[in-house]
Amino acid sequence: MTREEGTDRTDRTDRMAEALAHLQLAALELIEAARAALDVAEDLVREPATALLVAGMVGEAVRAGRVTTDRRSPVEHVRVAHPGTETKPRGGDAPAEAPRAGGSPGEPG
Repeated sequence: MTREEGTDRTDRTDRMAEALAHLQLAALELIEAARAALDVAEDLVREPATALLVAGMVGEAVRAGRVTTDRRSPVEHVRVAHPGTETKPRGGDAPAEAPRAGGSPGEPG
């Protein structure tokens, strides 16, 4: 075996050991999360009044988050005219604004 092959094998072994350590930590965190969820579930079973309170709060949150029947966006989009372009009012009934002769926008033509 060459020196290079030995180094490659050592690097591979080190990476495998590091990956295993990460997997072990992740598994331990998953177990802790499961225990916390089971503690909450046990509390809800032992104290039904708490379960009802939580269910009521979830219901209120769902009702508050529902979309109303009014599908219009609460954001008003405003068109901005660029110098030298024509714009039409949103209703479309009024005539288009003519470009100004010379000068900057806002200055009399």
